[in-house]
Amino acid sequence: MAVVTLATGLLTGPALPALAAGAQAPTVTVTIGAKSALKKITGEVLVVFRAGKFSRATISGRISGALAGDVATLLARPFPYKKPPAAIGSPISLTGASPEPYSFQVTPGIATRYRVVVSAGGTQVGASPVQTIYLADNMNGVARKRCGRPVCHQRLRLFTILPAAAFKSISAKHLFFYFGLSLSASGVPPVPRFLRLDPQARITRARRISGTEFEQIITWSFRVGNNGFNWIWVACTKDTVAKDGMGLPGHHGCGARRLRTRTLGYLG
Repeated sequence: MAVVTLATGLLTGPALPALAAGAQAPTVTVTIGAKSALKKITGEVLVVFRAGKFSRATISGRISGALAGDVATLLARPFPYKKPPAAIGSPISLTGASPEPYSFQVTPGIATRYRVVVSAGGTQVGASPVQTIYLADNMNGVARKRCGRPVCHQRLRLFTILPAAAFKSISAKHLFFYFGLSLSASGVPPVPRFLRLDPQARITRARRISGTEFEQIITWSFRVGNNGFNWIWVACTKDTVAKDGMGLPGHHGCGARRLRTRTLGYLG
């Protein structure tokens, strides 16, 4: 908000009240939050690389104290956070309502820090705190459907799709493979309660398919006899977000000796 000082004698009319000493233009405040198709994990927002709706997030909040014609702009600073934040997307022209809601749609290509700034005539008058959105690689597998008796032999082709910048780090990581089996003398049993780390499974080294995808082959065997059976598997690598910008901060179960099926969620 510009403050105009009137010099005595230049204008005629009713006397104007003096501007109080130290008075300032109204403060513009900006809140920020983010949401994706995945539930927050330990309070963090996560999206998945090249996974349709799971790759997108919405950044939103409210702006108070801005004037009509002020502009809200989204700034992004991708990992490793060495370059200054850059404007992305289309700026929003504000109406002057207070508080005024805003929202931006984003598709991060790696862990990214976002901030919304408000400007008036090219001058920044308000800014939000920083909101980080994290990115997980897209891991999916195709297993052999048939299972022989009394011993079932399985072969799983596991594909990992990820940003090119993280390829070297992620493809070199140790892959943890978990397997759970339940048996029943009659009929198909329920899903096993636990998955256990399978040190006997054979896992090939990553084979590069493209600059953003690699493949690994996992083979393992288990005895089913003449029983009905039900089995599940899961694979993961430990997160190193400070090193490669992938996954979440902290430890999220990957590498544990046993996982409970009922509470199975994000692993990293």
